[in-house]
Amino acid sequence: MLDVYFDSSAAIIVLILLGRFLEARAKGKTSEAIKKLIGLQPKTARVIRDGNEVDIPVGEVTLGDIVVVRPEKRYRSMVF
Repeated sequence: MLDVYFDSSAAIIVLILLGRFLEARAKGKTSEAIKKLIGLQPKTARVIRDGNEVDIPVGEVTLGDIVVVRPEKRYRSMVF
């Protein structure tokens, strides 16, 4: 007589579906965390130009600019 183990095949299917669910949930949380981190980027930087402190968009900061760092502010580091 042929021994068929339906419970084993059902357990394997349940484990595969559980793994897919956990992976999808982890991807969702990761993408949400990345979006929050991107939202923390500052929009402007305070630099010293011609002896004056000026607020400029972060994209306009050039190599050689002196960036003023204030306490309790957010700063984006740029690596060249």
